[in-house]
Amino acid sequence: MPVGIRIRELRIKRGLTQSELADGIVTPSMISLIESDRANPSEKVLRAIAEKLGVSLEELAVEESSDWEDQSVILIAHTLLLSNQVEAAETMLRSRIPESDRFGRFNDVLLAECRLRQGDYTGALRLLEGLEEKWQSDTTILLSIWTKMGRLYAEQGNTEVADHYWQKAYQICKGESSVRFADTFECIVQMVKFYLEERRYDDMLRIINDCEQKWKFPSTLEELAQIYLESSLTAQGEKKFQISTTMAHRASTLLRSVELLRGAANLQLYKEIVSPTETPLEPSLYSSADHQILAKLYLQKGNLDLAMGYATEALKSPRSLRQKALTLQVLSEIQEAKGMYMLAAETIKEMIDIWEELANSEQIAKCYTRLTQVLGKASASN
Repeated sequence: MPVGIRIRELRIKRGLTQSELADGIVTPSMISLIESDRANPSEKVLRAIAEKLGVSLEELAVEESSDWEDQSVILIAHTLLLSNQVEAAETMLRSRIPESDRFGRFNDVLLAECRLRQGDYTGALRLLEGLEEKWQSDTTILLSIWTKMGRLYAEQGNTEVADHYWQKAYQICKGESSVRFADTFECIVQMVKFYLEERRYDDMLRIINDCEQKWKFPSTLEELAQIYLESSLTAQGEKKFQISTTMAHRASTLLRSVELLRGAANLQLYKEIVSPTETPLEPSLYSSADHQILAKLYLQKGNLDLAMGYATEALKSPRSLRQKALTLQVLSEIQEAKGMYMLAAETIKEMIDIWEELANSEQIAKCYTRLTQVLGKASASN
């Protein structure tokens, strides 16, 4: 049972009016919004309401299995939409009518997205206009609604109205720290694409420049996870604990996914070492140490260009000076194999500097021996 409905039931049971319950905590109108599930109260407010109703915070905020079922349906449907399985998403959404407005609004937003993707602009507009009227004070929902309405009118060729809705959505992006980064980014990407198609290059660059100043656009899953983590910390500082929890969960899920992908990639790497193929592995999934192994592997296989690429990648973020020196050794061997003797000599000199810093006399001696051999080859080739 949503917390708002639980508060309403307990208030009526205790014989309290909304004004009496609100006294000393919030305004009566806020109590009305909370009870109709149109506002998310802070923990401090919930605790005060629970105390006045004579129950613990845990008793007040407990969710029944129906809430989890509603949330499960919406999350699965959203995932289906992201994988472009529109009909399956709509079937999932229509399989259960949410018991609370909290989940009902997300259900309708996703149904509108289904309509949009199917080209049913009339049906999508009807849903979106209904949501816009009902959730005028919820910026998270409004951002999603206005972004989709911008898309809808743009696809119909009504660029003036499309621009009107995207501008409204963008004002939320600029002013609300609690709005999800994913929703913000969706709005920004669609606005920029729209301006590009309309050849409004100044507007397009203004949006991109504004965004680059406010956000660091992620290029990896780890960077995106960091953005979610920072959003979680900000929301926690503002006592918006529900948003903070959601953002932290997203961050941890992303980082855990990266771990799983890297684990699977390492299994592929180990298999490649034992039973080599000619299929290049995906470099973004590996650490610098893995890149070093891959460089050596492809050097042995004679694929010098691929080996060079992995060695270069490994040198971008070595874990230690020792690892850097070992990677430089592989790089020098690749350069030597490609006949780039003078480059190989410079790489060996860089290795010597590192081994001297690490006071490893054995490796220094080996490097000087190799340097003599490489310079001899360079001289002979001339």
